[in-house]
Amino acid sequence: MKKFGKFAYLFIPELHPESGRIHFHGVTGGLDPPLTVARYPKSGRRIVKNGVQIFNADNWQSGFSTVSTIQDKNKAATYIAKYVTKELMLLPTAYHQPRYFVSRGLKQPTVSYRKISEEDLEMFKPKFVVGHVTSDTKHFESDISIYQIDISADGELLQNASVETVWKLRNSERGTNMDADK
Repeated sequence: MKKFGKFAYLFIPELHPESGRIHFHGVTGGLDPPLTVARYPKSGRRIVKNGVQIFNADNWQSGFSTVSTIQDKNKAATYIAKYVTKELMLLPTAYHQPRYFVSRGLKQPTVSYRKISEEDLEMFKPKFVVGHVTSDTKHFESDISIYQIDISADGELLQNASVETVWKLRNSERGTNMDADK
């Protein structure tokens, strides 16, 4: 911290599925470390993903790093939310147990709760759904649904970002991507 001064961060640790090693997903603000353009080792060509240049953090000594600038705040928020909620989807008992690291003084969002009828939710598409397959009908039934919904200044519910639903079977080690139009 002393090397770069104070900066904002949010990091989520995750175990790599194959190796079991810990790696981090995260975002920073107010941090300007030395970066190098990432290149493929054999060809020397620049690494560009989805039209965005990838960089490596020169000072990172614990394995490799992949750094890019945020192109779209909504997509970045969705990316981070995915990793914050991922373990919760697999282990609902992890509720209220933070699985992320944040800097002190990080600006927190204003969160408000409002009961929304199922009828009102029908016009929105859930972001994550956890459920089970019934033994009698063999159909997927949702137990928990998480929606990414914004509220306009007028109090109107909106779903600004396009949503691809991830369906997960409860009690399964790996989430099952099922048809989002179920």
